[in-house]
Formats: sequence, structure tokens, C-alpha cells
Amino acid sequence: QLLAGGAADFVLGGSPDALAALPSGIPVLTVAAFFQKDPQCLLAHPGVGIERLEDLRGKPIWVSPGANLTYWPFLRAKFGFTDEQKRPYNLSLTPFLLDKHSAQQGYVTSEPFRVRQEGGFDPVVFLLADYGYSPYATTLETTRPFAERYPEEVRKFVAASIAGWQSYLEDPRPGNRLIRQDNPNMSEALLAYAHQALKDYGLLTAGDAATLGIGAMTHQRWQTYFQEMVALGIVEAGLNVRQAYSLDFLPAPTA
Repeated sequence: QLLAGGAADFVLGGSPDALAALPSGIPVLTVAAFFQKDPQCLLAHPGVGIERLEDLRGKPIWVSPGANLTYWPFLRAKFGFTDEQKRPYNLSLTPFLLDKHSAQQGYVTSEPFRVRQEGGFDPVVFLLADYGYSPYATTLETTRPFAERYPEEVRKFVAASIAGWQSYLEDPRPGNRLIRQDNPNMSEALLAYAHQALKDYGLLTAGDAATLGIGAMTHQRWQTYFQEMVALGIVEAGLNVRQAYSLDFLPAPTA
């Protein structure tokens, strides 16, 4: 809405957002993908026999409504989860902490830390990207008309964003100071945990970025994700996925 209304020139999004805009005719255009792995995960209690993602079949799982259009159909189709398992997640850890045989959604950069702080234990973490869930996340989105009118500005903004992420990986302290200025509730300990998680899980540097650099995208990855969403009945097969993204604004790969 911000993009379509002209209130913003760029927003951060993800592959699901870009595909959802296609049938409505909103000209959202993804120009870079910073997270090669979506940080979405499921958390479970240790020591209760939940060691594989499949072990969560039949267990109550606290999820948000947005899961219905993103990762839940994937879990249902690939791992046999059922809608009867879903419980409404309202950002509170309490229901999960009280039920040792339940699971809940989270981001690997945040919720495992919160569980350790509030529950006093390290949860079992299932990063869905490691189980075949394939969207790009923390993507940079603009609109096709803006990109066509200001291609050099888009290219420079992509390059600056890539440089920012590279700098943050190398030394997060300047970025963390700015984050805490805008959100004092973000503790130094949480920010340190999140930075380490970025590196441990390869969120920025795995996948296409391993060979093409931070921010990279490929036609193959977009096509694969599109076909997966078609198979799950989330998007229409007749859509032109190439309208959702452009590789033209990414820096040329270095030899």
C-alpha cells in the first residue's frame, strides 16, 4: 500500500509479498534479496522426543494468521501437518512455555533468545529454509514505474544497501547504535545474538549469495518458489513471475 500510494519509494518485503501483488495488478518489483534463507522457524521443547520437524505432527503449534499464506501450506503438504494443530499466536511465549509438547513460530534471530531469557532453556530450532521452504526474505521492493523512471537511483540504493549489510556483518556496532536509538527496547544482548544468528545460519551469505554476493537473486530460484506456491494452491499458474522481480539493478558478479 505504501508503494502503490507513492508514500514510499522502497520497502522491505519478501517473495510472498511480491507474488501476492501480481494478481491485483500492483506493480511491486523486487530488486534485491538480502536474506537468502527466510528466518522463519518453529521452536520446540528439548527432551520431549521432538528431534525432527516431522515429530511435530499432531502437536499444538502457535502460529500467526499470516502463516496461512506463507509457510503453513508448505508444512501441511510436505510434512503432513493439519489445521487442527494451529493455535493463535499473539507474540506471547507463555502458552508455548507452559505446554512442553507444543511448538511455536519465531525468527531464528529473536525467539530462541527470548525463550532462553524467559523460559531458562534453549529450544529445539527448526529453520524452515533448511527443510525446503524457499522464499527470499528481507527483499528490497520498489515499483516498476519508479524503477523505469529512476533506474540509476534504484541501482545506487541497491548498492548502498548491500554495502550496509556487508559492513554490519563485519562490525555490527555502528548499526546497533542506530537501532537502539530508534528502539531502546532492543537490548545489546539480543542484538549480539541476532548478529551471530545471521552468521551461524548463513541468512545473508548462503544460497545465491555464496557465489553472487549479498543481495543476489536468480531466475531459477524465483521460478522454483513460484512453482511451489502454484502446487500449494496459493498463487495462480497463469501469472508471469518475471513481473515480480528484476535482476537488472544488482551489481555484476565479480570473477
